[in-house]
Parts: sequence; C-alpha cells; structure tokens
Amino acid sequence: MKKFIKKFNIFLIFIFTILLSTIFLSLFNTIGLSKNITNIIGIIIFIINYFIIGFLYGKKSNNKGYLHGLKIGIILCLIMLLINIFNFIFSFKTIIYYSILIFSSILGSTLGINKKK
Repeated sequence: MKKFIKKFNIFLIFIFTILLSTIFLSLFNTIGLSKNITNIIGIIIFIINYFIIGFLYGKKSNNKGYLHGLKIGIILCLIMLLINIFNFIFSFKTIIYYSILIFSSILGSTLGINKKK
C-alpha cells in the first residue's frame, strides 16, 4: 500500500504541475505574449516537469534508473494522450515531442538513482 501511495504522489505532482502551467500559459496569452513564445515556454515547462518526476521516481527506485525513467515517461505520456484525446494530431512533430519528454524522464531517473548513492 505504501508503494502505491508513493507512486500516486508522483502522479499528483504531475497533474498539479499540468494545471499550474496551464494557468500560467493562459495568463501569458491574455497579457499579449506571442503564441510561439508561449508554446516554447510550455515545452520547456513540460521537459523540466518530466525531468523532475523522473528524478523523484529514480530516487525511490533501487536499480536500473533508465528502465524506471522509461516506464514513468511512457505512463505520463499516456496520461497526456488521454487528456488530449480529442485534440491529438498524429504527426512527426508529436512523435518527436513525446520522445523528448520520455528521454527527459529517463535522464532524470538516471540522475536520481545516481544521487541516491
């Protein structure tokens, strides 16, 4: 049960940062920032978010941080796909975007497991 609660906390952090970043990005749009700038800021926020989640998940795991990072990255990407199910457009850009997010999670988890020792 404790493992489930620890993993659920990571998902709560993920959902909370998605909601918080959405609020900030919508505020940036209302004050008149360019749509391109807000898109870049959103991408950077999500890359950092995946890195931090991977880092936290890696600190809690025992070995093979890259596999744990891959697992959590894919799970988080599936959550994002479920959130955007009606707006999802399958293209090369989206594959690159989700690949970068998964790689960020792998990198964070690898660094998290190395910082634990």
